[in-house]
Amino acid sequence: MRCPELTGILAGLLLVLNAASAAGYGAISGKVLDANNGEPVAGANVVLEQTELGGATDACGCLEISRVPAGAYSATASAIGYAPVTHRVTVTAGEVAIQDFRLEPAAVPMPGVEVSAPAAEKLLGDRAAAAEVVSSKDIEAKGAVNLQEALKCEAGVRVSSCCPSSNAAEVQIQGLPGKYTQVVIDGLPTVTDLGCNYGLPFVASAEIERLEISKGPGTMQYGSDAFGGVVNVVTKSLARNGGSVVAEVGTFGTMNVSATVGAKIDELEASAVLSKNRTSASDVNGDGISDYAQSDRAAFSAKLRRQFGSRLVVGLGGSYWADERHGGSLDRIAGRAQVGAYENPNLTSWAPAFSLDWQPGSTSSFSGRGTYSNYRQRVFSDEKWFTAYEDVVYGEVQYVQMLPWNQRLAATLSNRYQNLAENTRLGTKSVNNLGLAVEDELSLGRFGIAGRARLDQHSELGPRVTPNGAVVFRPGGGFTLRATYGAGYKAPPSFSKVTHFCLEEGLFTVLQNPDLRPERSRGANLSAEYRSADLSVATSLFRTDIEDMITDSLVSRDSVSGVWRYQHVNRGAVATQGLELSAAFRPARGLSLRLGYQLLDARDKLRRDRLPYRSVHSGNWQAIYAFSRLQLDLVLSGEYVGSMPTQRFDGDSLVAGPASPAYTTWNCRVSKDLGAGYSVFLAANNLLDFVQDDWLAEDVPLWGPSRGRYLMAGLKLTF
Repeated sequence: MRCPELTGILAGLLLVLNAASAAGYGAISGKVLDANNGEPVAGANVVLEQTELGGATDACGCLEISRVPAGAYSATASAIGYAPVTHRVTVTAGEVAIQDFRLEPAAVPMPGVEVSAPAAEKLLGDRAAAAEVVSSKDIEAKGAVNLQEALKCEAGVRVSSCCPSSNAAEVQIQGLPGKYTQVVIDGLPTVTDLGCNYGLPFVASAEIERLEISKGPGTMQYGSDAFGGVVNVVTKSLARNGGSVVAEVGTFGTMNVSATVGAKIDELEASAVLSKNRTSASDVNGDGISDYAQSDRAAFSAKLRRQFGSRLVVGLGGSYWADERHGGSLDRIAGRAQVGAYENPNLTSWAPAFSLDWQPGSTSSFSGRGTYSNYRQRVFSDEKWFTAYEDVVYGEVQYVQMLPWNQRLAATLSNRYQNLAENTRLGTKSVNNLGLAVEDELSLGRFGIAGRARLDQHSELGPRVTPNGAVVFRPGGGFTLRATYGAGYKAPPSFSKVTHFCLEEGLFTVLQNPDLRPERSRGANLSAEYRSADLSVATSLFRTDIEDMITDSLVSRDSVSGVWRYQHVNRGAVATQGLELSAAFRPARGLSLRLGYQLLDARDKLRRDRLPYRSVHSGNWQAIYAFSRLQLDLVLSGEYVGSMPTQRFDGDSLVAGPASPAYTTWNCRVSKDLGAGYSVFLAANNLLDFVQDDWLAEDVPLWGPSRGRYLMAGLKLTF
């Protein structure tokens, strides 16, 4: 695990740190509060005009912007549902400028043209069902390089590794399997079961402005199949001249480079993000087989946004990414052998998108957006190639009308077409879903009520109606009480992990099952929050029941043609329930702490067995201390994962395995401003060097870290 390049860089950076001076730089600290009740506004954005400097408020409504060159700035604070406020701030070298903002609630909280990613507002604008926000600053503090890593260490969210030969993973929310978590990009649901099969590293952290995590029921605008919740990835849209470049290297052959650039000319805004990530395979138990696959990934995205007058905005964008991975025998990965276990996924995707936002009047708005996603997957495994090609076309139009008594009516018409072709499948699989979602939100002083209904016309299952509702009560004093309830359904998946590879030398087909019923869910959440200027505490109780779970059942195998015949069948039911606690507070200026805990009971409803790879107890923490005068930030974070039931391979089937031990991981990161737009950072991840090496030999799939302690060092230039 030694890295000569990293050793040299570390030594050089330490010398620079000792020699660097913070002269000429200061910082801005303050709070963003609701002007009516004085409560903090979490997730508000504060930007310094004509610069790339800015930040988002934490759960307590506080923020700090460090490494600000001395001078006078126009600082603008904005949040959905509030009118923006601008103050003039003067920064003095070596000092902290204090500036608070009080935002007036907007008279008509419309999804207006001021928002650079209006599709994302659907989650954050829902006052009855809250969404948790993970800002780009939070993601940077984690040292995450992609979406999969950015989702780690969030309360109620677990990124579960599935395969050491491909780095596959799934996102579990409130204990539900990954297929019940929907990932959307800028509000566009184009990520499918096939796209999630190899985990979620395809979105680089350099592209992410923020993550919005909505748990449980309440996200019907994206469909009725997100039983666990929705992760909305809001990509960056740099609306000013400038950009940044980040380069870092580390152990395990890690190299990450990213660049963002933006320009604004009159009413035209353009931005682009480019990233390159590479890491080597690792073998923690010394058996010559990778426990973490080698990866070489590149991604590019661009946005163009034009405002016409004060009421119309048109946007165009697109993304492309490619990822090649090598797992299995280290000798074969390195080219020293031609035989041995080997898996070589080759993944590519490109997706153009457009958006239109029009506000014809002061109380109404119209928006339309759409995208085409082209996903290609070629995997060499068991000495043969598996290929899959998937096209997804999605479009939606939404009309919003504000009525008297602060009532908001919204109707969204959407259509999603998906076509999947595999070289191991006879024929192709095409599915179309036309959906109409109607929402009615009413705010009556301290009370808020939201009712929703969604009608889907599925090409295989016909029409389906699903209801959803939420209630919010704000008694005052910083307290908020919420209750949500919703039902959902999920159609049979187009892609199946069971038939992922061609069995032996045959092909497969899926026979129609006239008695098949869609998977059905019922879920409820009860939550209470308290927010003050320096403290935020939230707790929630949740339960989700899923009936008629769909699995693939082998019907027969034609010995002549070699075709394996499968059929979707309803088999099984699960229930997850538990408690979540989270807290964020600032015990001293410059110091912020965040804690999270989950108590989870996830079981098979028929056998009453605990679901595998679910911990009863789990938690996470993060401490950030900003030394403003030294222009230095220190981050200490970690995660606790309790013991969980596992599974192991017995021939070709999975059987109950031994319970895993509880473990913790610790991470540390320090960053330092050098002036002139330069900053450096050092990071040490998995400080305790915990891996599940002894367990891999027992054919137990991954449940814990498969890489030990690793170090990172990097340089960032902001211009």
